[in-house]
Amino acid sequence: MTRDEAKVILQSCLAHDAMPGDERMEEALAMVQQDEELAAWFENEMSFDQIVRDKIAEVAPPPGLKERILAAAPATGNTPIPFPAQERSWWQNPKFISLAACIILVFTFGSLLFDPQSLEADPDIPDFYQDVAHTSKQLPALESNSDDLDELRAYLSSRGAPSPGPLPEKVDPLEEVGATAFIWQGSPVALVCMHDGSDYQLFVIDLAVFGDDDVPPTHAELHQVEDVALMAWASEGHLYVLTVVGSVDSLQSLM
Repeated sequence: MTRDEAKVILQSCLAHDAMPGDERMEEALAMVQQDEELAAWFENEMSFDQIVRDKIAEVAPPPGLKERILAAAPATGNTPIPFPAQERSWWQNPKFISLAACIILVFTFGSLLFDPQSLEADPDIPDFYQDVAHTSKQLPALESNSDDLDELRAYLSSRGAPSPGPLPEKVDPLEEVGATAFIWQGSPVALVCMHDGSDYQLFVIDLAVFGDDDVPPTHAELHQVEDVALMAWASEGHLYVLTVVGSVDSLQSLM
């Protein structure tokens, strides 16, 4: 038996199989004890198989899936036809077939199994409102201090954050203080602090972050999140949220 033949046979062996009871399998396992390269390969295979099983075990089916499948199946009233037991070759072993199915599943849905973030749905706009409201009460340190919006735009672009476009007529006169950038749900967010008797925070994020699930505001709209008022609007592919600690009445004059 060559090393390559042994590898093909060993790929049908599960990690907990001490003695599968097949002569060719026993021969392949004996080679593992004598061939260091084959032993290293086999150990790696067993580790990979364990990772696959662990990851598949983490993927829970939706509640009630079994019941929905059974309910959708046509009631034929037929009884299964028993087939006589027959000797199987090692490659027909159900364990080998199950392992092969697992490997196919891994390569087909690998990004789902090994990248937990990919299992998550697109972020929601209401979630963004909640988080920027909380951020408004404990602002991060400003990385760029300037009262020139163009300078702040250049800084934000250098950080890979969205650069604010033209602002609404009544928001534009607010005096800029500085800006910073941070990451929310894996996406960059621009934050521009403004002042006009009250402290305002302007958050800007790419609308593509939210996928197609949410409908962006077609015009400026007000929201209240606890003790923070929000004014939100969408423009040129970006979502803008202007916040201030207080009631929505404090933003009415900027609408």
